[in-house]
Amino acid sequence: MTGKNKERNKTVAWLFGFAFAWFFIYAFFHEAGHALVGMAYGGTVERFVFWNFNAHVAMTGTEFTEFGRALFHAAGNLLPLLLTTIVFAFYNPAKQSKAYHICHIIPIVSITAGTLMGWVIIPIRTMYSPVMGEDAAHFLNTTGFHPLLVALTAILLQAAFVSFAHAKGILKNAVANCQSLNKEMEVAKNRFCTKWGIVSLLLVFTSAGAFWIASVVPYTPSGVAHIRLEIADVREVPLYSNAFAINEERSYSIILNVRGQGFLTGFRISDSEGNQVLGTYGERVFSVMGITLSPGVYTATLYFMTDWDAVRVFYYSGDAQEYLVEESMHSSYEVFVGVDDDYSVTAFMVIR
Repeated sequence: MTGKNKERNKTVAWLFGFAFAWFFIYAFFHEAGHALVGMAYGGTVERFVFWNFNAHVAMTGTEFTEFGRALFHAAGNLLPLLLTTIVFAFYNPAKQSKAYHICHIIPIVSITAGTLMGWVIIPIRTMYSPVMGEDAAHFLNTTGFHPLLVALTAILLQAAFVSFAHAKGILKNAVANCQSLNKEMEVAKNRFCTKWGIVSLLLVFTSAGAFWIASVVPYTPSGVAHIRLEIADVREVPLYSNAFAINEERSYSIILNVRGQGFLTGFRISDSEGNQVLGTYGERVFSVMGITLSPGVYTATLYFMTDWDAVRVFYYSGDAQEYLVEESMHSSYEVFVGVDDDYSVTAFMVIR
């Protein structure tokens, strides 16, 4: 392998490695933004998770003002944006490393796409249907600002960020080095690493985000049974049930996705005689399960448990002992240590 090929492979390895690492870097500083504001208002961090798709921070003892609560919800996006801007301020255009220049595109693309999805599309969507569990939705509920004002502010802030990167020569040098890398890899016909290629990449990220957000708009999914609901306060609706019929005996797949924080959600499927055939619970639940069902009528039930007594009732009722062990029940007690009085939840279940 020639030295030129080694350098090329090293550049490609750096790009993939940094793209992977950036996921965790961004998640860490996103949650750190929330945590720092909470600590500034007297809070103590009880949980800080950033290494998976369930990234979140839970705090106790916070004494928010209205401004502080709004800042808390916005800080998750503001801190990574601020720190990235500071890093860009020290950008060295004379550096010879291709990976150095191209890697700068990754934060630009991810932050831009994240801002457009989280602080432009979601505020606009709140004008047509309720959105819960998202930072922008919490921010709107706290401040009472018009969604279009929030969306416009996010666009202007993001435009300033991209303009700053352009003024520092980051975009120009990234494109030039990307084109050079393409030539080294003997793919000169590939026109992806151009200015329009970068724009296309942004559009792909934005379109993917828009599709994801659109997918949580209430609709009737395919399958033999489904639940899709958004509840502003589960203390007012502690239980939700949905009956469904099974016409043939076979193996079915169950997709369950529950997004809530500061309380537990229990899920059960019971037959017509009230016997439990499946059960699970957790704070934020995402699970794909398989089960064989015989013909008959079944009931799928979601239980929203906001205190310890409700957990005990859920645990000791029915046949839960077959599926839940008391040790795991006690280990979940810390869930009730929440960041504030937000008891909203979005839930989705489909049986196919």
